[in-house]
Amino acid sequence: MTIATEVSTISNQEKVGGFIQLIRPLNALMFVLGVCLGVYLSAGSLIFATQWLAVLGASLSAMCIGCGANAINDYYDIEIDKINRPDRPIPSGILTDVYVATVWGILSVSGIVFGALVSWQHGLIALLSAVLLFLYSAQFKSQPFIGNLVVAVVVASGILFGGLLGGLNEAIWFAFGFAFLSNLIREIIKDIEDIDGDMWGNARTLPVILGTKKTLWIIIGLTLILLIFGTLPYLSGYYSAIFLLFLFVPYFFLLIALFQLWNAPVPQAGAKQASQSLKWVMLTGMIALLVR
Repeated sequence: MTIATEVSTISNQEKVGGFIQLIRPLNALMFVLGVCLGVYLSAGSLIFATQWLAVLGASLSAMCIGCGANAINDYYDIEIDKINRPDRPIPSGILTDVYVATVWGILSVSGIVFGALVSWQHGLIALLSAVLLFLYSAQFKSQPFIGNLVVAVVVASGILFGGLLGGLNEAIWFAFGFAFLSNLIREIIKDIEDIDGDMWGNARTLPVILGTKKTLWIIIGLTLILLIFGTLPYLSGYYSAIFLLFLFVPYFFLLIALFQLWNAPVPQAGAKQASQSLKWVMLTGMIALLVR
């Protein structure tokens, strides 16, 4: 039985569920939160009322680019997902690869158009982000560290994307650095989680070429850099001591992630738990950066 025949027996409800699973809207929501954080840090809360249409356009642009990136990632990960995540929409037969590629194209073009409607700078950034995320899935993901850097830069750039509406300032660059480092750590952790499929698919990620233990030490080193970097907004005098109190929350989740990684009997299982903890690091870190 061919894939096309199998798909014909899939119900509409399963297809809708597969579509939602494909684009991972909750993950893409991090792009939108980054945009809103950048908007707030650039001009305060008033801009959400005075330039709400521009904020909406930038948010929709980021959401579409993020969801499209999730779709094209599944498209290029079909063989690897047969091992790592056989329940994903394509290997499970719920969606076809042609359908997924079409979804990526529609979402990416929509994201670029929404960005261009805000300003030519936003349109250009949306275009570059879509291209980089495509290249990540098609080529960079299988290369050591480069793919991790690309995703971390693009996701963190959502803060700059929003900040352009009111003007970039020191607070926005602090937020960009925090988002970049936390995303970089999470991407490397996800490589540990996916090591079995990556080895089978000949992907040259850090855990594949260096081994899990050496990769863990890289993660620890990056975590120490993030811990130090997080205090710079206070040490520079840009944030008050209240910021440090709020910073304890993402730091708490960061240390939990390290504990989960280091003490797991199976590295992949620990990486899966740590990856979830890193989501809380990013979310609570954004909240901390709202407090001056």
